[in-house]
This record gives sequence, structure tokens and C-alpha cells, in this order.
Amino acid sequence: MVSNGSGGVGTGYGTYDSTGQATNSGISSSTHTGSIALIKATNLGAMDGGAAIFKLPSVSGFQFDVAGVGSMCYSVDVSTDNGSTWTNKYGVTATGTCGGTNAVHAKGDWIDDVSSNVGTISSPVWVRILNKASGSLHVHGVKITP
Repeated sequence: MVSNGSGGVGTGYGTYDSTGQATNSGISSSTHTGSIALIKATNLGAMDGGAAIFKLPSVSGFQFDVAGVGSMCYSVDVSTDNGSTWTNKYGVTATGTCGGTNAVHAKGDWIDDVSSNVGTISSPVWVRILNKASGSLHVHGVKITP
């Protein structure tokens, strides 16, 4: 995923408007092939949904492409202690709800660049995308800059 130079984001497998939303809305009309499917949470905002965890030697950039057929709610968290404790960097905090955050989208296909939220971490770090929605979340691509 790279900037397309006009304020939007492009990935090479879809077209996106200036806000990062794909012009092809919903998984059924998506041009993607394959995904990491994160199972739904028991309730909207719950901490028990599926997660994708990335163990990295360092991180200075983190972008990902997600899609869902219903409203989406997720968080991006980091850990520097092998996942024992997580610090919310983007989206819904452990005590928050899904309303009013950047990581709540209507159904469709979205690009999120959370580089400034995650920050630069030069030691080993774990980055987690946690699904907090009552529907599945599909991660179609991730761009990580060490």
C-alpha cells in the first residue's frame, strides 16, 4: 500500500478514494483474493474477537487493508513484553465502545495507515489487530516498515 500522490491510498489491488475507502464496497464485490479472517466478537466492542498478531524486530510504519460486510470495529494495539500487556494505539480502547472512533467504518473495504499512532519502536514489538465487531473482519494486506 502506497500513497497514490493525490491524497488517496492505492494498493495495487483496488481503487480507493481520497479517504482511503475502496470504491468497490463489500467483500462480495472486492477484487481481493484471500484474507486473514478474524472471527467476530460476542458483542460489539467485546475483547474476544479474532486477532492477527505480528512479531516485528522494530516498526516505523504500519498500514493495512481490511474489509467487512457489516459495520467494522477494531483496534490496533502494541506490546513490547511478548504480548503480556497491550497498549491501545488506534481504535477502541479496552474500556471503550465502538462508537466515535476512527476504526469504525461502514461495510466495505478500507485502508488504514496507523503509522503515526503506533509510532517508531526500535526494539522487538508485537502489533495486534483485534476484531471487536459482531461480524468477521478480513485483513487483505499489511505493509510494515521496520
